[in-house]
Amino acid sequence: MLFLLLACADDPNGNPSGSDDSSPPVETGDDTGDSEAPPPPPVYTVGVDGPAVIDPKLAPAPLSFVLTHSVTNDGEEGFAYVEVLDDSSGAIVRTLADGTAWVDTVEWDGTDAKGAPVVSGRYEVHLEELVDGEPVAEASLPVDAVRVGVLAGTLGGKERIPLTWHFDGGPMMYWSDGVDAPTFLLADIDDPKTGEPAEIPTPWSDTYTPPDDPMGQNMPCAFPWDAAPTLSLTLGGEIGKAAVDLTLEGWTLTEGTVAPGETVVFQKDAPLGKALGVWETDPKKPLQLVWSDLAGNVIGTRDLPLRIYLVLGPATFPESGDENQAWVAAIDPALRYIAGVEPTPQAVTSALVDYIFDDLGLYYDIEYGASAYNEYGGYYTDPVFPMTAFLDRRRGDVVNCSDCAGILNAYANMLGADLFYAHIFSSFNLNYIEAIGYPDFTHCPFGPGGCGFSYHAVTTLDDAATIWDATLALDGDKDPSSSPSTELRVHGVEGDEYLTRLSPDDDVYYDKIGQGTLK
Repeated sequence: MLFLLLACADDPNGNPSGSDDSSPPVETGDDTGDSEAPPPPPVYTVGVDGPAVIDPKLAPAPLSFVLTHSVTNDGEEGFAYVEVLDDSSGAIVRTLADGTAWVDTVEWDGTDAKGAPVVSGRYEVHLEELVDGEPVAEASLPVDAVRVGVLAGTLGGKERIPLTWHFDGGPMMYWSDGVDAPTFLLADIDDPKTGEPAEIPTPWSDTYTPPDDPMGQNMPCAFPWDAAPTLSLTLGGEIGKAAVDLTLEGWTLTEGTVAPGETVVFQKDAPLGKALGVWETDPKKPLQLVWSDLAGNVIGTRDLPLRIYLVLGPATFPESGDENQAWVAAIDPALRYIAGVEPTPQAVTSALVDYIFDDLGLYYDIEYGASAYNEYGGYYTDPVFPMTAFLDRRRGDVVNCSDCAGILNAYANMLGADLFYAHIFSSFNLNYIEAIGYPDFTHCPFGPGGCGFSYHAVTTLDDAATIWDATLALDGDKDPSSSPSTELRVHGVEGDEYLTRLSPDDDVYYDKIGQGTLK
């Protein structure tokens, strides 16, 4: 730029002040003078960062987005305007910051301006910085809204054990192969009445009767105590372009792709237990299916309630058929009583002796010594125990030795202990015994004229080498033929010792050893 210095008054001779006719005008500046160039305009940069996947119905918390901005050349700080746009149409779904101030974070819970969950699809969190109401910088982050869930789950593996519900013939009365029947089954991942996420139901509580329809139900199942089962899950929902992960604490994903319509398989990392009992998820610390994005941010969770009966193995009755499997109504209370017992046939049978003797409210028939439940097919052979009648106590609480042997045989074989009947003959006198349901020892349970048994039924795992008896306790002191007496529960007592403590006679013996069935 050229600046000129001009005269501002005349001298007395009529010449311009300070001028000389012979002197040319003085140039006072040029394009390379001392004036500064104007500063460049400010440069604004903005950014938005945060999780990129949300399930609007399952999200444990809103997504939190971090906004960043910087200005070079000392420009004026702007205001943040943030909106959620539908990626396909560009329509504004939700305004998260209205441009009246700068904010460092904004949150989105996956709902639209009316508070309704958005449909699955891709959205865009769009940030603009405004100065004097005009945008000076912008940034965007794609976010996927998804719906995740499960439609069915099957606890399986070759070790799964069939179960029987003994009343009514619903579709889940008996799982014929013990592997393929679903543990739980849902119509949809959302409740059709409320639209809310469908919860996986708690396990079916009726031990007598199965549901008429398995839809919407969660059924218990059985495994050997040391099994590490698989869990197959059929996935539902919609995830669009998103990539999601699914985890289950204590289980490893071994098969399948985590996507709606697919089936994934988890394998339990460790055995279910160290003893027999009932493996159940704790409502206070539930087992959870956890969906997350690939960065590990949790998208949503679902509690997974399960009930698994831990037994020795499959039922050991000599005949197959639904009636000779593990009955839920029988094993559920029994396993709860003996929970934690060492997983051997001997220990389990001993624990069942105590369960029958102490917990079932039974009394020995001191009038006749007659059988109320157990039925023999021949001369003390082919015993059949009517489990349905017994569970309902249709014939009362008064029992004899055949009944108690039948009860113990039924429960032990249901739980996988290969137990047999053994009969003791014949018409012998008694030492002091404590009969089931009575607190005192006596050698004459039927009164002064009834001091002996015509026969006695017990159980054995080893052809009468050792004996288990739920009918009575023996006198365990040095002289079983007189009082006072010391209680000796019959938990694997050696066969010869059992006879000596039971009777003072020398000619008692074991016979008719065989295994019973159920009806």
